[in-house]
Amino acid sequence: MHEDDISPETKKSKKSRVSKGDDGKTGETNADELNDSVINPAEFDTPLPQGVELITIAGIALPSEDAGHALQFLEFCNAFEQVLDLKKGQTESILQELLTNGCSSKSPGQCSLVIQMHIQLLSLIQKDTGEESTRPSSVDNSWLQALDKCVAESSYALKEFPLTNCFQKDVDVYNRLELSQKLRLLNFLCDETLGTTTMRRWIDGEKDRCSERVRKAKEKVDVAKQKEDKLILKMREEVANSVIASESGDSVSISEHEERISKIQAEAANAHAEKLEAKHMVPKKNQRSHAYRTEPILSEGNGHTFWSLKGHSSGSSIMLQDVGSWDSDTPGDKWFSYDCEQQTAVEDYISSIRKRRLRLKHEDANRDK
Repeated sequence: MHEDDISPETKKSKKSRVSKGDDGKTGETNADELNDSVINPAEFDTPLPQGVELITIAGIALPSEDAGHALQFLEFCNAFEQVLDLKKGQTESILQELLTNGCSSKSPGQCSLVIQMHIQLLSLIQKDTGEESTRPSSVDNSWLQALDKCVAESSYALKEFPLTNCFQKDVDVYNRLELSQKLRLLNFLCDETLGTTTMRRWIDGEKDRCSERVRKAKEKVDVAKQKEDKLILKMREEVANSVIASESGDSVSISEHEERISKIQAEAANAHAEKLEAKHMVPKKNQRSHAYRTEPILSEGNGHTFWSLKGHSSGSSIMLQDVGSWDSDTPGDKWFSYDCEQQTAVEDYISSIRKRRLRLKHEDANRDK
């Protein structure tokens, strides 16, 4: 795994947690990059609605400081549920177990969902390094030894777990961790799997499949457009012939031309509808495979970032991440959702910022001339 795949988190340089790279890896947005385009919200006529702090994720009540970690895990599982063979509701059940600390074995020979998820992620990593995979049916603590090894050997240091061999004694050591620590550890393993051959092949395959869908959809648009253009040209010719017939006083010919024009108009209308339908089928950027980077809708540069996350199941399509001021020594990461009535106002607010930035960009370009 390359060092630049994941940027380490620090308290002082707070960063956005929910962002997957083009390889699907969870990435982060640097504060310095956002400060270059800080926009004062007071400059806009469109106000930003007051959202509701997000503390319920996938129907599960969580501490507000853990919302971002939970969203990151949901995004990963939603993006890679096929390759991980996750069942419906399994991700939510894992979060519920983490919250209730239900990580011990359910019964002899059976692991909890949380431990099963750890074992599955660790097995992907072990397979890539040629190690013997931890068996999903294990009831001993071999998965904790594999976890220790993974944390110790990773280029991405987890400051919450500075010591090696911290999990090897028994599962109670893991169970005593706080929820935030468990979520960070789980997200860490998710990120580590993204450098494995299994994940890379699946991601590359998804990119190829997505490109093929885009190519075929664009071909249909071209075919429909050519059909419409031909009918429009044919109708123009028929109209011209109708004018000639009218000037010559040929009433029979005029009637025939008008009948053909009406028929061509109907065919052209159908062709236009086919073209619009074909255009609608071309995947938009935000409809791409989940394996691509999860990009923010907008970063204001003042600690506010707007997201639309596929793994989040609430009715809110746009969410606000507020990490506070960039120069603060106190970590902060709050998430806010908006009800259906507020969504339009949020979209208008985002649109006004984009227009403002575009105008400023044009003004700067004109001054440089």
